[in-house]
Amino acid sequence: MQIGTFNKTEHAHRALSAGGHVMTALPAADMIDVFPSKIPALQFTAHMHIFYSEKVLKIADGLPKFKDLPADLGGSGEMVPD
Repeated sequence: MQIGTFNKTEHAHRALSAGGHVMTALPAADMIDVFPSKIPALQFTAHMHIFYSEKVLKIADGLPKFKDLPADLGGSGEMVPD
């Protein structure tokens, strides 16, 4: 599988394949976000949404939604509406 990268902002470095997004590196938080759909056996429960201001799909689930990242992960901590 070939993986390409795309940096929409300096905060998020995305990795993509022909099958879609694979992961996003978040340098300010020293974190790599691996999309759970890429690991079929993973039992996953979301606790928040990050970079929700860049959303493609609205998710009205009552979870916290951050414009970028929570402040303790190097972001602004700014929340956006559901």
